[in-house]
Amino acid sequence: MKLLPGMTIPDFPYESLSGRHESFLATLAARRTALFFHRFAGCRVCQLAMADAAAQYPTLKEKGWEAVFVVQSAPENARPIARRLALPFDVICDPEMELYRRFEVDPAPSQAEMGDPAALEQALRRAEELGLQKGPAEGNSLQLPAVFVLGPKGEVLFSAYPKSFQELPTLEELARLA
Repeated sequence: MKLLPGMTIPDFPYESLSGRHESFLATLAARRTALFFHRFAGCRVCQLAMADAAAQYPTLKEKGWEAVFVVQSAPENARPIARRLALPFDVICDPEMELYRRFEVDPAPSQAEMGDPAALEQALRRAEELGLQKGPAEGNSLQLPAVFVLGPKGEVLFSAYPKSFQELPTLEELARLA
């Protein structure tokens, strides 16, 4: 089911980098949460998105926001990347892509439909400048991103199923939207 504003996200157990298995709704507490879906942790464009979110995180945390990323990676592959990026938020590891299917975060039909090649080259240059290194490829290489802003009880306040990575709002942009 696609998550749309006005709905409530169904609860689910998950495995995060810290190894916790718990109710997702229980982790929302009394905060607004941006739930990002990306490809795999080794994807340099995904690492760039996580690094940008980590830089914006302290300011938004002060305003009562939380961020959670979902990646199609096994914890043992995502953990060193999260450590290297010093991520201050949780990363859910979904190597079987169960959450992607459950919330209809679909892949692109083809590589040509994943977005602007020039924007991808620009993002890869920026990732290289930051020293981000490609990790093991996992999941679906055609995976498109998604983001949901959730209220404290799991109510969907905003949802985006972009057709390319460059259309995905940043954490800072989400704070202005929702």
